[in-house]
Amino acid sequence: MNKIKFFFTLTILFFTSCQNHKDRIVCEVFNQKLYESVVIQNIPSGLNPEDSLEMFQTYVTSWLKEQILLHEANKVLSISEKSFDDKIRKYREHLLIEAYFNKMTQDSLKFLVSDQELKHFIGEYKESEPIQKNVVRVNYVKLSKNSKVGNSIKEILFDDVKRIHEKNKLVTLCSDSLEYFLDDNQWILLDYLENDFPFSINIKDQLLRDHKKMDVSDDYYRYIIVFLDFKTQYTSHESDEEQNSLRNLLIQQKKVNYINKLKESLYKKAIQEDKIIQ
Repeated sequence: MNKIKFFFTLTILFFTSCQNHKDRIVCEVFNQKLYESVVIQNIPSGLNPEDSLEMFQTYVTSWLKEQILLHEANKVLSISEKSFDDKIRKYREHLLIEAYFNKMTQDSLKFLVSDQELKHFIGEYKESEPIQKNVVRVNYVKLSKNSKVGNSIKEILFDDVKRIHEKNKLVTLCSDSLEYFLDDNQWILLDYLENDFPFSINIKDQLLRDHKKMDVSDDYYRYIIVFLDFKTQYTSHESDEEQNSLRNLLIQQKKVNYINKLKESLYKKAIQEDKIIQ
């Protein structure tokens, strides 16, 4: 039976960590060693001694459980099952592209929506008399019908847990899309949303039960949509909340258009400089 050895007295280790001494081994399991310096680095400064010692022990216990799981996984899985090189490479590439897009769009001044632009956009749909309007909270992505990331986007969007906790990954995947909107908290007039889609959305048809999640296509595009909530209200003009929602939507559209033009210009530049070999 493999033994888990603890080689520490928490009080002594923690309060002598700043002294000059050889880095001590805190614990060991399956030939994996945890050093005191590693634990100390993962404990926030400014805690009182009691909380510090509690976090010290919590970290050590968590580390041990993780090493035991890794040992079992290495023992059970085959070499091919343990090979994640391709997945790691693709994930790294997605992170690099996401970081690049974030850097290229971090200048908010490039994507400002003027009051005139907003007024013009609203004016195309504004009613002169108060009427009942439907507003929705929604996540949606519009992409090429043949896009290779469509199913990956759908897998995250259609899973309520992944949609929240894998939002960054979703944004990265959407860099290949034509348009997307992933703000969970913004209300959008359904009229504006339908303007982007080649089909009508009947919100009265028990939308949240029967049509909460939609994956539809036309001749050229694929639309993946998740409705989070909806309500109706009477209005003859857009409230501040609605105007902010529309402004954010237009900003997002500007960023998407900018990224698409950037990708196309980089592609053309690579062709002109004979960087592409086919």
